[in-house]
Amino acid sequence: MNPTTTLPRTLTIELLALDLATCSRCTGSLANLEQAVATLQPVLASTDTAVEFYKIVVESEAQAQQLRFVSSPTIRVNGQID
Repeated sequence: MNPTTTLPRTLTIELLALDLATCSRCTGSLANLEQAVATLQPVLASTDTAVEFYKIVVESEAQAQQLRFVSSPTIRVNGQID
């Protein structure tokens, strides 16, 4: 690999929620995240940063424990809760 070559970066965003259909907090958070990513797209492209955006509906207590689900909605950026 050429040492002057930079690898593309990836920004991973996860929205974990109990309900993405009727919960106003969850749907509002989803809309705000989608708008933020769209607004930042030119900056992300100029820095060669890709975005992986996951919408995860938590459907069971076991899944909540596995995902370390805090509350609905939970937003994680690169694995960190913000």
